[in-house]
Amino acid sequence: MASEDGDNGYPGKAEISVRYTIGEDNSLTVETAAAVTELTPISLAHHSYFNLGGADCLTTGEHEVQILSGKSFQTDERMGYTGKILQVHGAANDANSFRKISVFVPQLWQRHGDLYWLDKPGQEEFKTVARLRCPDSGLQMEVDTNCSCLQFYGGEYFDGSITGKSGFSYGKLAGLCFECQGHPEAFDGDLRKGNILACPDSPHSSKTTYRFSEI
Repeated sequence: MASEDGDNGYPGKAEISVRYTIGEDNSLTVETAAAVTELTPISLAHHSYFNLGGADCLTTGEHEVQILSGKSFQTDERMGYTGKILQVHGAANDANSFRKISVFVPQLWQRHGDLYWLDKPGQEEFKTVARLRCPDSGLQMEVDTNCSCLQFYGGEYFDGSITGKSGFSYGKLAGLCFECQGHPEAFDGDLRKGNILACPDSPHSSKTTYRFSEI
């Protein structure tokens, strides 16, 4: 797909592509790329919802989540980034140890989910940043990425208006999101934040793998 010069105020034309690969190790890899005609920020995220209980499992409340991060981004009442980064350890959004979704999500700001900073030094590193497991089905998902941030969304605001497989309506906590993306300020030259600026001779690229196995 293409984003034309000036689209939403961004300079230059961007040709964007996504590649999905299913691996023999029960993995789904999502690779994004963007070639641009002018210097412009690019930060793309994969927004699939996951429920390891299967299509007829109406809630992820019994699932357990682990997010390997020590920092998150503070947001205002409209979920806009305030510019502050907060320590996670010991806070309500700390999931460095597995947390039960039905307990974890209601404690989050706006019962939503947070953007976590993964403190990654650069795009070259590819490592595990999160895990999700379902004790009832015995399945586990591992999230590996070379992105610097992870947005977690707990599905609190599903209201049954969307119908999925087998005619099931998606209600509260029906699915969870793990959106790997760039740091929202990764354009100021601070290499700790990575870099979301793309230019004609340096296109954007990112890679995230969701790997499934038994617990």
